[in-house]
Amino acid sequence: MDHLKSFTEQPYEVIFVDNGSTDGTEEYLADLCAKNPNYILIRNPKNIGAGPATNQGIEMSRGDTLVFLNNDVLVTPNWLTGLKKCLESRPGIAFVGPMTNNVSGIQQVNEGKYSTPAEMLGFAADFKKAFKRRYFSHWRLPFFCVMVKREVIDAIGMFDDRFVPGNFEDDDLCARALQAGYVNYVAGDTFVHHFGSDAWGPGLKELLERNKAKFLEKHLKTSISCCMIVKDEEKVIERCLDRILPLVDELVIVDTGSTDKTMELIKEHDSPKVKTYTFEWCNDFSAARNFSLSKATKDWIFVLDADEVVTEIDRTNLYPNTAYRYETRNYTENILWTGNRNSSGEYGPDEAGPFWFPSTKIRLFPNDKRIRFQYPVHEVVEESAYQLGLFIDTSPVPIHHSGRLDLMKEDDKGKRYLELLKQIVADNPSDIRNLDQLAAHNQVLKRWDDAISTWERIISLDPKYKAAWHNKGHALVQRDHDFTEAIKCFEKAMEIDPKDRDARYNYGYSHYKMGNYPKALETAESLIAEYPDYILAQALKNSTTHRMEAKNGGSTNYKIPVWAV
Repeated sequence: MDHLKSFTEQPYEVIFVDNGSTDGTEEYLADLCAKNPNYILIRNPKNIGAGPATNQGIEMSRGDTLVFLNNDVLVTPNWLTGLKKCLESRPGIAFVGPMTNNVSGIQQVNEGKYSTPAEMLGFAADFKKAFKRRYFSHWRLPFFCVMVKREVIDAIGMFDDRFVPGNFEDDDLCARALQAGYVNYVAGDTFVHHFGSDAWGPGLKELLERNKAKFLEKHLKTSISCCMIVKDEEKVIERCLDRILPLVDELVIVDTGSTDKTMELIKEHDSPKVKTYTFEWCNDFSAARNFSLSKATKDWIFVLDADEVVTEIDRTNLYPNTAYRYETRNYTENILWTGNRNSSGEYGPDEAGPFWFPSTKIRLFPNDKRIRFQYPVHEVVEESAYQLGLFIDTSPVPIHHSGRLDLMKEDDKGKRYLELLKQIVADNPSDIRNLDQLAAHNQVLKRWDDAISTWERIISLDPKYKAAWHNKGHALVQRDHDFTEAIKCFEKAMEIDPKDRDARYNYGYSHYKMGNYPKALETAESLIAEYPDYILAQALKNSTTHRMEAKNGGSTNYKIPVWAV
Protein backbone atom coordinates (compact mmCIF):
# COMPACT_ATOMS: atom_id res chain seq x y z
CA MET A 1 0.00 0.00 0.00
CA ASP A 2 2.95 2.33 0.53
CA HIS A 3 3.74 2.25 -3.20
CA LEU A 4 0.11 2.85 -4.10
CA LYS A 5 -0.14 5.89 -1.82
CA SER A 6 3.23 7.31 -2.87
CA PHE A 7 2.99 6.86 -6.61
CA THR A 8 -0.70 7.38 -7.42
CA GLU A 9 -0.81 11.04 -8.36
CA GLN A 10 -4.51 11.37 -9.22
CA PRO A 11 -7.52 11.33 -6.87
CA TYR A 12 -8.67 7.75 -6.37
CA GLU A 13 -10.60 5.38 -4.18
CA VAL A 14 -9.51 1.88 -3.19
CA ILE A 15 -11.99 -0.92 -2.68
CA PHE A 16 -10.58 -3.96 -0.91
CA VAL A 17 -12.47 -7.22 -1.24
CA ASP A 18 -11.40 -9.63 1.48
CA ASN A 19 -12.26 -13.08 0.20
CA GLY A 20 -12.49 -15.04 3.45
CA SER A 21 -9.02 -14.33 4.88
CA THR A 22 -8.10 -16.11 8.12
CA ASP A 23 -4.56 -14.78 8.63
CA GLY A 24 -5.26 -11.30 10.02
CA THR A 25 -5.66 -9.61 6.62
CA GLU A 26 -9.22 -8.55 7.40
CA GLU A 27 -8.15 -6.78 10.60
CA TYR A 28 -5.26 -5.06 8.84
CA LEU A 29 -7.52 -3.79 6.05
CA ALA A 30 -10.20 -2.63 8.49
CA ASP A 31 -7.60 -0.52 10.32
CA LEU A 32 -6.30 0.85 7.02
CA CYS A 33 -9.78 1.86 5.89
CA ALA A 34 -10.49 3.54 9.21
CA LYS A 35 -7.50 5.82 8.63
CA ASN A 36 -8.20 6.56 4.93
CA PRO A 37 -11.63 7.93 3.94
CA ASN A 38 -11.11 6.92 0.29
CA TYR A 39 -10.58 3.26 1.27
CA ILE A 40 -13.54 0.86 1.40
CA LEU A 41 -13.56 -2.74 2.66
CA ILE A 42 -15.91 -5.50 1.53
CA ARG A 43 -15.81 -8.65 3.70
CA ASN A 44 -16.72 -12.11 2.47
CA PRO A 45 -16.94 -14.86 5.09
CA LYS A 46 -15.55 -17.33 2.57
CA ASN A 47 -13.69 -17.33 -0.75
CA ILE A 48 -16.35 -16.75 -3.41
CA GLY A 49 -13.86 -16.70 -6.29
CA ALA A 50 -11.86 -13.99 -8.04
CA GLY A 51 -14.53 -12.95 -10.54
CA PRO A 52 -17.52 -12.63 -8.17
CA ALA A 53 -15.35 -10.80 -5.60
CA THR A 54 -14.19 -8.30 -8.23
CA ASN A 55 -17.80 -7.82 -9.31
CA GLN A 56 -18.57 -6.75 -5.75
CA GLY A 57 -15.87 -4.11 -6.04
CA ILE A 58 -17.21 -2.89 -9.36
CA GLU A 59 -20.70 -2.49 -7.91
CA MET A 60 -19.36 -0.56 -4.94
CA SER A 61 -17.08 1.71 -7.01
CA ARG A 62 -17.99 5.27 -7.95
CA GLY A 63 -15.41 6.29 -10.56
CA ASP A 64 -15.79 6.46 -14.33
CA THR A 65 -12.50 4.60 -14.74
CA LEU A 66 -11.77 1.32 -12.96
CA VAL A 67 -8.52 -0.49 -12.22
CA PHE A 68 -8.38 -4.16 -11.26
CA LEU A 69 -5.20 -4.63 -9.23
CA ASN A 70 -3.81 -7.77 -7.66
CA ASN A 71 -2.43 -7.61 -4.13
CA ASP A 72 0.97 -8.90 -5.31
CA VAL A 73 1.77 -5.84 -7.46
CA LEU A 74 4.09 -2.92 -6.71
CA VAL A 75 3.15 0.15 -8.73
CA THR A 76 5.67 2.75 -9.90
CA PRO A 77 5.62 6.57 -10.33
CA ASN A 78 3.04 7.78 -12.86
CA TRP A 79 1.68 4.28 -13.37
CA LEU A 80 -1.94 5.44 -13.29
CA THR A 81 -1.26 8.35 -15.65
CA GLY A 82 0.57 6.01 -18.00
CA LEU A 83 -2.36 3.62 -18.21
CA LYS A 84 -4.87 6.45 -18.62
CA LYS A 85 -2.91 8.12 -21.44
CA CYS A 86 -2.92 4.84 -23.31
CA LEU A 87 -6.63 4.32 -22.62
CA GLU A 88 -7.40 7.75 -24.07
CA SER A 89 -4.94 7.55 -26.98
CA ARG A 90 -7.59 6.40 -29.42
CA PRO A 91 -11.32 5.63 -29.38
CA GLY A 92 -12.62 2.14 -28.83
CA ILE A 93 -10.06 0.87 -26.31
CA ALA A 94 -11.52 -1.40 -23.64
CA PHE A 95 -8.79 -2.74 -21.35
CA VAL A 96 -5.24 -1.43 -20.87
CA GLY A 97 -2.45 -3.20 -19.01
CA PRO A 98 1.21 -2.34 -18.26
CA MET A 99 4.45 -4.18 -18.88
CA THR A 100 5.83 -6.25 -16.01
CA ASN A 101 8.52 -8.68 -14.93
CA ASN A 102 6.36 -11.71 -14.26
CA VAL A 103 3.34 -12.65 -16.34
CA SER A 104 2.27 -15.02 -19.08
CA GLY A 105 2.03 -13.39 -22.47
CA ILE A 106 3.13 -10.37 -24.40
CA GLN A 107 3.51 -8.01 -21.39
CA GLN A 108 6.51 -9.90 -20.04
CA VAL A 109 9.75 -7.86 -19.90
CA ASN A 110 12.76 -10.15 -20.26
CA GLU A 111 15.54 -7.57 -20.31
CA GLY A 112 16.83 -5.54 -17.41
CA LYS A 113 17.37 -6.65 -13.84
CA TYR A 114 16.87 -5.17 -10.37
CA SER A 115 17.12 -6.68 -6.92
CA THR A 116 15.65 -4.06 -4.58
CA PRO A 117 12.54 -1.83 -4.63
CA ALA A 118 14.77 1.22 -5.15
CA GLU A 119 16.46 -0.37 -8.15
CA MET A 120 13.03 -1.33 -9.48
CA LEU A 121 11.92 2.30 -9.36
CA GLY A 122 15.00 3.37 -11.30
CA PHE A 123 14.37 0.64 -13.84
CA ALA A 124 10.73 1.75 -14.23
CA ALA A 125 11.79 5.39 -14.77
CA ASP A 126 14.33 4.41 -17.44
CA PHE A 127 11.76 2.13 -19.01
CA LYS A 128 9.23 4.95 -19.37
CA LYS A 129 11.82 7.21 -21.03
CA ALA A 130 13.00 4.51 -23.42
CA PHE A 131 9.52 3.46 -24.56
CA LYS A 132 7.52 6.68 -24.32
CA ARG A 133 4.06 6.30 -25.89
CA ARG A 134 4.76 2.81 -27.17
CA TYR A 135 1.20 1.47 -27.26
CA PHE A 136 0.17 -1.74 -29.00
CA SER A 137 -2.90 -3.91 -29.20
CA HIS A 138 -3.29 -7.45 -27.97
CA TRP A 139 -6.56 -9.22 -27.45
CA ARG A 140 -5.59 -10.93 -24.16
CA LEU A 141 -4.40 -9.06 -21.06
CA PRO A 142 -3.88 -10.87 -17.74
CA PHE A 143 -5.70 -8.89 -15.07
CA PHE A 144 -2.91 -8.51 -12.48
CA CYS A 145 -3.23 -4.79 -13.30
CA VAL A 146 -5.70 -3.50 -15.84
CA MET A 147 -7.63 -0.28 -16.46
CA VAL A 148 -11.05 0.01 -18.09
CA LYS A 149 -13.76 2.63 -18.48
CA ARG A 150 -16.97 1.92 -16.64
CA GLU A 151 -18.93 2.35 -19.87
CA VAL A 152 -17.16 -0.72 -21.28
CA ILE A 153 -18.18 -2.86 -18.31
CA ASP A 154 -21.72 -1.53 -18.66
CA ALA A 155 -21.67 -2.60 -22.30
CA ILE A 156 -20.09 -6.08 -22.04
CA GLY A 157 -21.00 -7.08 -18.49
CA MET A 158 -18.95 -8.07 -15.45
CA PHE A 159 -16.96 -11.21 -14.66
CA ASP A 160 -18.60 -14.53 -15.47
CA ASP A 161 -18.89 -16.72 -12.37
CA ARG A 162 -18.63 -19.92 -14.40
CA PHE A 163 -14.84 -19.51 -14.06
CA VAL A 164 -14.89 -19.64 -10.24
CA PRO A 165 -12.60 -19.88 -8.36
CA GLY A 166 -10.41 -18.23 -11.02
CA ASN A 167 -8.40 -18.34 -14.25
CA PHE A 168 -9.79 -17.51 -17.70
CA GLU A 169 -12.28 -15.02 -16.26
CA ASP A 170 -9.96 -12.27 -17.57
CA ASP A 171 -9.56 -13.98 -20.97
CA ASP A 172 -13.35 -14.11 -21.11
CA LEU A 173 -13.76 -10.38 -20.49
CA CYS A 174 -11.07 -9.57 -23.07
CA ALA A 175 -12.77 -11.77 -25.65
CA ARG A 176 -16.15 -10.21 -24.95
CA ALA A 177 -14.66 -6.74 -25.39
CA LEU A 178 -13.25 -7.67 -28.79
CA GLN A 179 -16.52 -9.23 -29.88
CA ALA A 180 -18.36 -6.07 -28.84
CA GLY A 181 -16.21 -3.95 -31.16
CA TYR A 182 -13.51 -2.78 -28.75
CA VAL A 183 -9.75 -3.42 -28.76
CA ASN A 184 -7.42 -4.10 -25.83
CA TYR A 185 -4.08 -2.33 -25.50
CA VAL A 186 -0.77 -2.58 -23.68
CA ALA A 187 0.74 0.63 -22.30
CA GLY A 188 4.22 -0.37 -23.40
CA ASP A 189 5.87 2.55 -21.60
CA THR A 190 4.46 1.74 -18.15
CA PHE A 191 6.11 -0.82 -15.86
CA VAL A 192 4.87 -2.32 -12.60
CA HIS A 193 6.37 -5.12 -10.57
CA HIS A 194 4.38 -8.33 -10.23
CA PHE A 195 5.55 -10.82 -7.62
CA GLY A 196 3.30 -13.59 -8.86
CA SER A 197 2.03 -16.10 -6.34
CA ASP A 198 1.33 -19.79 -6.20
CA ALA A 199 -2.08 -19.20 -4.65
CA TRP A 200 -3.73 -22.04 -6.56
CA GLY A 201 -1.30 -24.68 -5.35
CA PRO A 202 -0.89 -28.14 -6.90
CA GLY A 203 -4.40 -28.06 -8.40
CA LEU A 204 -3.54 -25.25 -10.81
CA LYS A 205 -2.98 -27.43 -13.88
CA GLU A 206 -6.33 -29.16 -13.49
CA LEU A 207 -8.08 -25.82 -12.86
CA LEU A 208 -6.54 -24.28 -15.98
CA GLU A 209 -7.62 -27.20 -18.13
CA ARG A 210 -11.15 -27.13 -16.73
CA ASN A 211 -11.63 -23.39 -17.19
CA LYS A 212 -9.97 -23.40 -20.61
CA ALA A 213 -12.58 -25.93 -21.69
CA LYS A 214 -15.32 -23.64 -20.35
CA PHE A 215 -13.78 -20.68 -22.18
CA LEU A 216 -13.66 -22.55 -25.49
CA GLU A 217 -17.19 -23.86 -25.02
CA LYS A 218 -18.39 -20.30 -24.54
CA HIS A 219 -16.45 -18.53 -27.26
CA LEU A 220 -15.39 -20.97 -29.93
CA LYS A 221 -17.76 -21.42 -32.83
CA THR A 222 -16.37 -23.23 -35.84
CA SER A 223 -18.63 -22.61 -38.83
CA ILE A 224 -16.52 -21.44 -41.79
CA SER A 225 -17.22 -19.34 -44.87
CA CYS A 226 -14.75 -19.68 -47.74
CA CYS A 227 -14.47 -16.43 -49.72
CA MET A 228 -13.16 -16.43 -53.28
CA ILE A 229 -12.97 -13.95 -56.16
CA VAL A 230 -12.87 -15.36 -59.68
CA LYS A 231 -12.39 -14.31 -63.28
CA ASP A 232 -12.10 -16.74 -66.22
CA GLU A 233 -11.25 -19.77 -64.10
CA GLU A 234 -12.92 -22.51 -66.16
CA LYS A 235 -9.76 -24.64 -66.25
CA VAL A 236 -9.41 -24.91 -62.47
CA ILE A 237 -12.70 -24.01 -60.78
CA GLU A 238 -14.23 -27.50 -60.71
CA ARG A 239 -11.21 -29.04 -59.02
CA CYS A 240 -11.18 -26.24 -56.46
CA LEU A 241 -14.90 -26.59 -55.68
CA ASP A 242 -14.69 -30.36 -55.34
CA ARG A 243 -11.93 -30.00 -52.75
CA ILE A 244 -13.15 -27.05 -50.70
CA LEU A 245 -16.91 -27.67 -50.45
CA PRO A 246 -16.64 -30.63 -48.02
CA LEU A 247 -14.41 -28.56 -45.73
CA VAL A 248 -16.55 -25.43 -45.25
CA ASP A 249 -20.11 -24.47 -44.37
CA GLU A 250 -20.49 -21.71 -46.95
CA LEU A 251 -18.71 -20.77 -50.18
CA VAL A 252 -18.93 -17.12 -51.23
CA ILE A 253 -17.85 -16.64 -54.85
CA VAL A 254 -17.54 -13.16 -56.32
CA ASP A 255 -17.11 -12.91 -60.08
CA THR A 256 -15.21 -9.86 -61.31
CA GLY A 257 -16.01 -10.18 -65.01
CA SER A 258 -15.62 -13.72 -66.35
CA THR A 259 -16.21 -14.19 -70.07
CA ASP A 260 -15.65 -17.96 -70.14
CA LYS A 261 -17.67 -20.81 -68.57
CA THR A 262 -16.59 -20.15 -64.99
CA MET A 263 -20.02 -19.21 -63.65
CA GLU A 264 -21.78 -21.97 -65.60
CA LEU A 265 -19.50 -24.56 -64.04
CA ILE A 266 -20.11 -23.14 -60.58
CA LYS A 267 -23.87 -23.29 -61.03
CA GLU A 268 -23.65 -26.92 -62.18
CA HIS A 269 -22.50 -27.87 -58.68
CA ASP A 270 -25.97 -26.90 -57.43
CA SER A 271 -24.80 -26.87 -53.80
CA PRO A 272 -26.79 -24.96 -51.15
CA LYS A 273 -23.44 -23.93 -49.69
CA VAL A 274 -22.53 -21.87 -52.75
CA LYS A 275 -23.51 -18.19 -52.93
CA THR A 276 -22.49 -16.22 -56.03
CA TYR A 277 -22.23 -12.47 -56.56
CA THR A 278 -20.89 -10.13 -59.20
CA PHE A 279 -18.56 -7.22 -58.60
CA GLU A 280 -17.69 -4.51 -61.09
CA TRP A 281 -13.92 -4.56 -61.43
CA CYS A 282 -12.25 -1.32 -60.27
CA ASN A 283 -8.54 -2.16 -60.47
CA ASP A 284 -8.47 -3.00 -56.76
CA PHE A 285 -8.17 -6.58 -55.55
CA SER A 286 -8.77 -5.52 -51.95
CA ALA A 287 -12.10 -3.97 -52.87
CA ALA A 288 -13.24 -7.20 -54.52
CA ARG A 289 -11.96 -9.30 -51.62
CA ASN A 290 -13.66 -7.11 -49.05
CA PHE A 291 -16.93 -7.32 -50.96
CA SER A 292 -16.69 -11.11 -50.67
CA LEU A 293 -15.98 -10.85 -46.93
CA SER A 294 -19.06 -8.68 -46.47
CA LYS A 295 -21.23 -11.52 -47.79
CA ALA A 296 -19.87 -14.17 -45.41
CA THR A 297 -22.30 -15.24 -42.68
CA LYS A 298 -20.34 -17.87 -40.74
CA ASP A 299 -18.09 -17.48 -37.69
CA TRP A 300 -14.77 -17.83 -39.50
CA ILE A 301 -13.54 -16.78 -42.95
CA PHE A 302 -11.13 -18.78 -45.08
CA VAL A 303 -9.69 -17.13 -48.20
CA LEU A 304 -8.87 -19.18 -51.27
CA ASP A 305 -8.24 -18.66 -54.98
CA ALA A 306 -9.68 -20.80 -57.76
CA ASP A 307 -6.28 -22.24 -58.71
CA GLU A 308 -5.59 -23.42 -55.15
CA VAL A 309 -6.59 -26.43 -53.07
CA VAL A 310 -6.21 -27.22 -49.39
CA THR A 311 -6.22 -30.74 -47.97
CA GLU A 312 -7.96 -29.90 -44.69
CA ILE A 313 -9.02 -27.15 -42.31
CA ASP A 314 -8.46 -28.35 -38.76
CA ARG A 315 -11.39 -27.00 -36.75
CA THR A 316 -10.27 -28.81 -33.60
CA ASN A 317 -7.25 -26.50 -33.29
CA LEU A 318 -9.07 -23.21 -33.82
CA TYR A 319 -8.87 -20.73 -30.95
CA PRO A 320 -10.90 -17.57 -30.35
CA ASN A 321 -9.39 -14.24 -31.41
CA THR A 322 -6.70 -15.91 -33.49
CA ALA A 323 -5.78 -15.49 -37.14
CA TYR A 324 -3.99 -18.30 -38.95
CA ARG A 325 -1.18 -17.99 -41.46
CA TYR A 326 -0.98 -20.60 -44.19
CA GLU A 327 2.04 -21.42 -46.30
CA THR A 328 1.19 -21.46 -49.99
CA ARG A 329 3.23 -23.89 -52.07
CA ASN A 330 3.60 -22.24 -55.46
CA TYR A 331 4.39 -25.09 -57.83
CA THR A 332 6.62 -24.56 -60.82
CA GLU A 333 8.82 -26.33 -63.33
CA ASN A 334 11.31 -23.48 -63.12
CA ILE A 335 14.18 -24.26 -60.76
CA LEU A 336 15.28 -20.65 -60.60
CA TRP A 337 12.82 -19.16 -58.10
CA THR A 338 14.31 -17.95 -54.84
CA GLY A 339 13.54 -20.36 -52.03
CA ASN A 340 12.74 -23.22 -54.41
CA ARG A 341 12.28 -26.64 -52.82
CA ASN A 342 11.82 -30.09 -54.26
CA SER A 343 8.33 -31.62 -54.30
CA SER A 344 8.45 -34.75 -52.17
CA GLY A 345 5.32 -36.60 -53.30
CA GLU A 346 3.80 -36.28 -49.84
CA TYR A 347 0.65 -34.66 -51.23
CA GLY A 348 0.30 -36.73 -54.40
CA PRO A 349 -1.44 -35.05 -57.35
CA ASP A 350 -1.79 -31.78 -55.41
CA GLU A 351 1.93 -31.30 -56.07
CA ALA A 352 1.49 -29.80 -59.51
CA GLY A 353 5.17 -29.31 -60.30
CA PRO A 354 8.60 -30.74 -59.49
CA PHE A 355 9.51 -27.64 -57.46
CA TRP A 356 7.72 -25.14 -55.27
CA PHE A 357 8.54 -21.90 -53.52
CA PRO A 358 6.71 -20.66 -50.41
CA SER A 359 4.69 -17.58 -49.67
CA THR A 360 2.89 -17.09 -46.38
CA LYS A 361 -0.05 -14.93 -45.34
CA ILE A 362 -3.15 -14.95 -43.15
CA ARG A 363 -5.93 -17.01 -44.73
CA LEU A 364 -8.22 -17.98 -41.84
CA PHE A 365 -9.60 -15.44 -39.37
CA PRO A 366 -12.71 -14.57 -37.33
CA ASN A 367 -15.59 -13.00 -39.22
CA ASP A 368 -15.10 -9.49 -37.85
CA LYS A 369 -15.99 -6.52 -40.05
CA ARG A 370 -12.83 -4.79 -38.88
CA ILE A 371 -10.63 -7.42 -40.54
CA ARG A 372 -10.30 -6.33 -44.14
CA PHE A 373 -7.86 -6.53 -47.03
CA GLN A 374 -5.49 -3.69 -47.85
CA TYR A 375 -3.55 -2.74 -51.00
CA PRO A 376 -5.00 -2.79 -54.53
CA VAL A 377 -2.65 -5.65 -55.52
CA HIS A 378 -0.89 -8.33 -53.43
CA GLU A 379 -3.65 -7.70 -50.94
CA VAL A 380 -3.42 -8.90 -47.31
CA VAL A 381 -5.40 -8.66 -44.07
CA GLU A 382 -2.31 -8.67 -41.86
CA GLU A 383 -2.43 -5.04 -40.80
CA SER A 384 -6.04 -5.08 -39.66
CA ALA A 385 -5.48 -8.34 -37.78
CA TYR A 386 -2.50 -6.80 -35.97
CA GLN A 387 -4.50 -3.67 -35.17
CA LEU A 388 -7.08 -5.82 -33.39
CA GLY A 389 -4.33 -7.52 -31.41
CA LEU A 390 -5.29 -10.98 -32.64
CA PHE A 391 -2.92 -13.80 -31.82
CA ILE A 392 -1.26 -14.89 -35.08
CA ASP A 393 -0.71 -18.63 -35.35
CA THR A 394 0.60 -20.77 -38.19
CA SER A 395 -1.33 -23.67 -39.66
CA PRO A 396 0.69 -26.82 -40.39
CA VAL A 397 -1.51 -27.45 -43.45
CA PRO A 398 -0.20 -26.05 -46.76
CA ILE A 399 -2.23 -24.55 -49.57
CA HIS A 400 -1.33 -25.94 -52.98
CA HIS A 401 -1.16 -23.31 -55.73
CA SER A 402 -1.15 -24.82 -59.20
CA GLY A 403 -1.80 -21.67 -61.21
CA ARG A 404 0.31 -20.32 -64.04
CA LEU A 405 3.63 -19.65 -62.38
CA ASP A 406 5.65 -18.74 -65.44
CA LEU A 407 5.56 -15.00 -64.89
CA MET A 408 8.78 -14.42 -66.82
CA LYS A 409 7.00 -12.65 -69.62
CA GLU A 410 5.24 -9.34 -70.02
CA ASP A 411 1.67 -10.46 -70.69
CA ASP A 412 -1.51 -8.45 -70.17
CA LYS A 413 -1.89 -9.62 -66.57
CA GLY A 414 1.71 -8.65 -65.81
CA LYS A 415 1.19 -5.20 -67.31
CA ARG A 416 -2.01 -4.64 -65.31
CA TYR A 417 -0.24 -5.58 -62.09
CA LEU A 418 2.63 -3.26 -62.98
CA GLU A 419 0.35 -0.27 -63.54
CA LEU A 420 -1.45 -0.91 -60.25
CA LEU A 421 1.85 -1.13 -58.38
CA LYS A 422 3.12 2.08 -59.97
CA GLN A 423 0.02 3.90 -58.79
CA ILE A 424 0.35 2.52 -55.26
CA VAL A 425 3.97 3.67 -55.06
CA ALA A 426 3.05 7.10 -56.43
CA ASP A 427 0.51 7.45 -53.64
CA ASN A 428 2.92 6.18 -50.97
CA PRO A 429 6.47 6.82 -52.25
CA SER A 430 8.21 5.93 -48.97
CA ASP A 431 6.33 2.72 -48.20
CA ILE A 432 8.96 -0.03 -48.39
CA ARG A 433 6.41 -2.81 -48.83
CA ASN A 434 4.97 -1.15 -51.92
CA LEU A 435 8.40 -0.42 -53.33
CA ASP A 436 9.42 -4.03 -52.77
CA GLN A 437 6.37 -5.27 -54.66
CA LEU A 438 7.09 -2.91 -57.57
CA ALA A 439 10.79 -3.77 -57.73
CA ALA A 440 10.11 -7.51 -57.60
CA HIS A 441 7.49 -7.27 -60.34
CA ASN A 442 9.84 -5.28 -62.56
CA GLN A 443 12.46 -7.95 -61.95
CA VAL A 444 10.06 -10.74 -62.90
CA LEU A 445 9.24 -8.86 -66.11
CA LYS A 446 12.99 -8.37 -66.80
CA ARG A 447 12.74 -4.59 -66.59
CA TRP A 448 16.22 -4.45 -65.13
CA ASP A 449 16.72 -0.65 -65.10
CA ASP A 450 13.43 -0.06 -63.31
CA ALA A 451 14.11 -2.92 -60.90
CA ILE A 452 17.60 -1.65 -59.99
CA SER A 453 16.46 1.93 -59.45
CA THR A 454 13.61 0.77 -57.21
CA TRP A 455 15.85 -1.54 -55.17
CA GLU A 456 18.18 1.43 -54.70
CA ARG A 457 15.28 3.55 -53.44
CA ILE A 458 14.56 0.86 -50.86
CA ILE A 459 18.21 0.71 -49.80
CA SER A 460 18.24 4.48 -49.31
CA LEU A 461 15.25 4.08 -46.95
CA ASP A 462 16.53 0.96 -45.20
CA PRO A 463 20.20 0.03 -45.76
CA LYS A 464 19.64 -3.31 -44.00
CA TYR A 465 16.89 -4.49 -46.32
CA LYS A 466 18.42 -7.81 -47.38
CA ALA A 467 16.17 -8.57 -50.35
CA ALA A 468 17.02 -5.22 -51.96
CA TRP A 469 20.76 -5.94 -51.93
CA HIS A 470 20.29 -9.50 -53.14
CA ASN A 471 17.95 -8.64 -55.97
CA LYS A 472 19.89 -5.58 -57.05
CA GLY A 473 22.90 -7.86 -57.46
CA HIS A 474 20.87 -10.31 -59.50
CA ALA A 475 19.54 -7.52 -61.73
CA LEU A 476 23.07 -6.16 -62.31
CA VAL A 477 24.17 -9.59 -63.49
CA GLN A 478 21.21 -9.94 -65.81
CA ARG A 479 21.49 -6.43 -67.25
CA ASP A 480 25.23 -5.86 -67.58
CA HIS A 481 26.94 -9.10 -66.55
CA ASP A 482 28.50 -6.83 -63.92
CA PHE A 483 29.68 -9.51 -61.52
CA THR A 484 32.07 -7.24 -59.63
CA GLU A 485 29.29 -4.92 -58.45
CA ALA A 486 26.93 -7.85 -58.01
CA ILE A 487 29.36 -9.56 -55.63
CA LYS A 488 29.36 -6.43 -53.46
CA CYS A 489 25.56 -6.60 -53.30
CA PHE A 490 25.54 -10.30 -52.44
CA GLU A 491 28.19 -9.71 -49.75
CA LYS A 492 25.94 -7.05 -48.21
CA ALA A 493 22.96 -9.42 -48.23
CA MET A 494 25.11 -12.14 -46.64
CA GLU A 495 26.32 -9.68 -44.00
CA ILE A 496 22.71 -8.93 -43.08
CA ASP A 497 21.73 -12.62 -43.12
CA PRO A 498 24.64 -15.08 -43.20
CA LYS A 499 22.19 -17.97 -43.60
CA ASP A 500 20.60 -16.69 -46.82
CA ARG A 501 21.38 -19.62 -49.09
CA ASP A 502 20.30 -17.89 -52.30
CA ALA A 503 22.51 -14.83 -51.77
CA ARG A 504 25.38 -17.18 -50.99
CA TYR A 505 24.68 -19.18 -54.15
CA ASN A 506 24.64 -16.03 -56.28
CA TYR A 507 27.87 -14.94 -54.61
CA GLY A 508 29.50 -18.26 -55.54
CA TYR A 509 28.03 -18.20 -59.03
CA SER A 510 29.41 -14.71 -59.64
CA HIS A 511 32.88 -15.85 -58.62
CA TYR A 512 32.45 -18.83 -60.96
CA LYS A 513 31.62 -16.52 -63.88
CA MET A 514 34.69 -14.41 -63.09
CA GLY A 515 36.90 -17.48 -63.14
CA ASN A 516 37.53 -17.56 -59.40
CA TYR A 517 36.86 -21.29 -59.19
CA PRO A 518 38.35 -21.94 -55.73
CA LYS A 519 35.98 -19.38 -54.17
CA ALA A 520 33.03 -20.76 -56.17
CA LEU A 521 33.84 -24.32 -55.06
CA GLU A 522 34.25 -23.26 -51.43
CA THR A 523 30.85 -21.56 -51.52
CA ALA A 524 29.14 -24.53 -53.17
CA GLU A 525 30.57 -27.03 -50.70
CA SER A 526 29.57 -24.91 -47.68
CA LEU A 527 26.02 -24.69 -49.04
CA ILE A 528 25.81 -28.42 -49.67
CA ALA A 529 27.03 -29.10 -46.14
CA GLU A 530 24.10 -27.07 -44.77
CA TYR A 531 21.51 -27.83 -47.48
CA PRO A 532 22.25 -31.29 -48.94
CA ASP A 533 19.23 -31.16 -51.28
CA TYR A 534 20.04 -27.73 -52.70
CA ILE A 535 20.20 -28.59 -56.39
CA LEU A 536 21.76 -25.34 -57.55
CA ALA A 537 24.63 -25.68 -55.09
CA GLN A 538 25.23 -29.18 -56.38
CA ALA A 539 25.22 -27.86 -59.95
CA LEU A 540 27.66 -25.10 -59.01
CA LYS A 541 30.01 -27.62 -57.42
CA ASN A 542 29.86 -29.97 -60.40
CA SER A 543 30.40 -27.23 -62.95
CA THR A 544 33.24 -25.65 -60.97
CA THR A 545 34.90 -29.03 -60.62
CA HIS A 546 34.62 -29.56 -64.38
CA ARG A 547 36.17 -26.16 -65.03
CA MET A 548 39.05 -26.86 -62.72
CA GLU A 549 39.57 -30.27 -64.30
CA ALA A 550 39.61 -28.62 -67.73
CA LYS A 551 43.03 -27.23 -66.92
CA ASN A 552 44.20 -30.83 -67.08
CA GLY A 553 42.46 -31.55 -70.41
CA GLY A 554 38.97 -32.28 -69.13
CA SER A 555 35.71 -31.20 -70.82
CA THR A 556 34.36 -27.67 -70.30
CA ASN A 557 30.93 -28.41 -71.73
CA TYR A 558 29.00 -27.94 -68.49
CA LYS A 559 26.69 -25.04 -67.67
CA ILE A 560 24.69 -23.97 -64.64
CA PRO A 561 21.85 -21.46 -64.29
CA VAL A 562 21.89 -18.11 -62.54
CA TRP A 563 19.39 -17.66 -59.72
CA ALA A 564 16.19 -15.69 -60.27
CA VAL A 565 14.14 -13.39 -58.07
